[in-house]
Amino acid sequence: MNKIIFLLFLVFPTFAFGQSFEGNYRAIFFNPFSEPKTIITEFEVNTDNSISGKIKIDTTIKAFTGTLDKKGKFEAVIEQVGKFTYKLKGKFDKNNKISLVQRNQVGSGMNKNVSESSLEGTFAKFVKPADKIETTFPPTLVELIDSGKNWIKIQHSNPLFGTEWTEISAEISFGSSAKNMAGVKADSADYFNLVLKSKTEGQQRLSISTRNYSQTQKSWKAADLRYISYREENESTRNSFSAGDTMQTDPFFADGILEIVKETGTQIIFKLSNFKIKRFAKQDFVVLNGFIYADK
Repeated sequence: MNKIIFLLFLVFPTFAFGQSFEGNYRAIFFNPFSEPKTIITEFEVNTDNSISGKIKIDTTIKAFTGTLDKKGKFEAVIEQVGKFTYKLKGKFDKNNKISLVQRNQVGSGMNKNVSESSLEGTFAKFVKPADKIETTFPPTLVELIDSGKNWIKIQHSNPLFGTEWTEISAEISFGSSAKNMAGVKADSADYFNLVLKSKTEGQQRLSISTRNYSQTQKSWKAADLRYISYREENESTRNSFSAGDTMQTDPFFADGILEIVKETGTQIIFKLSNFKIKRFAKQDFVVLNGFIYADK
């Protein structure tokens, strides 16, 4: 299931006994054995007892329907995709567990051979985002001045290490999808990974992975990147903001621009402009502005 990306828009009912589950929910599936490690889905609960939705598997999008019973259990069967069928199963309770089951059947009758595997996760209610990306705090306007070294302005609701990040090491590595390996030269690469780390180990980290790269491309919208993550951690608290494959189908998870402003034989200088990353399951974003001097 390493090439499965899910985009779910589900409709669930209000129970006959009066308990309402109307609202919007977000679910996480964890895939420990292959990429992507984490798959985020969203769904909506309405007032009837029907389930309808869509799922994206590789480049195929399939619609599905299902039902919810009086005990809060829901189930939806997805039309066959290739040699597999899929079933979504979950339950509204204190744990809010959800799973996606992949089933493969070979042969029939006495010669029938069936195998199943599943991804497990949980779902939680969230406030549906507006059409435009918003933060829960009013970010201040940042004047972007290149000081000749790494400098990032950090803005979110509870920064652990202040609002300016200057003690940074930054590195860039190039990769080729055709070769399926990293460490290739920039002139033959089609993606790159950019990693910033605080000089005090473990405190702060920013990771950016592009979906595409060429010698002529100089800027990327955040929502078009493959993966972005910003993390802060001290002894008792951790702030994590991340976005992955959902960005292409739901750009609400990220916004802003990554731009190359200069390149030398040993460094690439990037500029982050109003770069936003969402915190999972909370209406909070980190906003990053500044310059990155990344060693090749």
